[in-house]
Amino acid sequence: MNYLPLLLLLSCHSYQVKEPISYETEALRTKYELYLNLQIPFLDNSGFLPSFGCDQLLFVSLDCHKKTAISDAEGEPGQWFRDTTKTCFDRGASQSDISRDMLLGLAHYALCKGDNAIIERTLSYGSSHEWIMGRGLVSRTFFTDNMKKTYALISKYLGGIEHKDLLGLKDFWSFGQTGYEAHLVILQALARSKVGNIDQSLRERIEEQYSRQPDNALFSFAHHKFTDGNYQQPIEELMDQTHFPSDSLPTSLNQCTDYLWSQENWAPCDENKTHPGVDFVFVARLILEELNG
Repeated sequence: MNYLPLLLLLSCHSYQVKEPISYETEALRTKYELYLNLQIPFLDNSGFLPSFGCDQLLFVSLDCHKKTAISDAEGEPGQWFRDTTKTCFDRGASQSDISRDMLLGLAHYALCKGDNAIIERTLSYGSSHEWIMGRGLVSRTFFTDNMKKTYALISKYLGGIEHKDLLGLKDFWSFGQTGYEAHLVILQALARSKVGNIDQSLRERIEEQYSRQPDNALFSFAHHKFTDGNYQQPIEELMDQTHFPSDSLPTSLNQCTDYLWSQENWAPCDENKTHPGVDFVFVARLILEELNG
């Protein structure tokens, strides 16, 4: 593959990450920088992505763009909403103010930025509201023991309060998940692994999802992280122009969905829509962080 167009397109941009360790990671880094800069016209004044509607907090958290002001989706300290308008539930666009998947994405944002204040505010809000994190369906807003423990582990990892009561909670990981639920299991596993806590059950869930969908770069990244540490497969998946063009953001002609890793159907369509490329950016960043220490 010829990566020269990427280098030329990036010459006027300034978004930088650490030095790569090989030609393949140089190409990935270059494409990563390009996508981050191509995203800028899609960002609103808060650095959020309106195209994701009432799922914005999840996807801007995974994207971790330098222009995102994540606290613009926060009400009182630790009270999070799906987007910066904070009106998704009120206007009937969602069945809750917030959901666990949004808060799991937020955990990844806190790890990306090294911002433990996000974690502490969220835990404080939850503990003072009986772990109901917003209005709407409790099945969506309740902060489960898995989530409490993940947040407590991140707090400890980032040098915050040691929440011993939460750290002692037992985990329960479901199996047989598909679609967005499978995606959330992998997000939990990767957050836990970042802070040094992943059990055999979570490893089994990773292998379950990888064997089911090996072309999913997020799943293959997680698989190789816990097996051989060789990220050639997810790098090749990200560099493949079928889904992620080398000189532009993906469009509906590449895939109809605007985020691949939580979907079962990756087929294209003719909606004439450009996607912000959060799926590419998220996994590329995870790989670059691993390879560059």
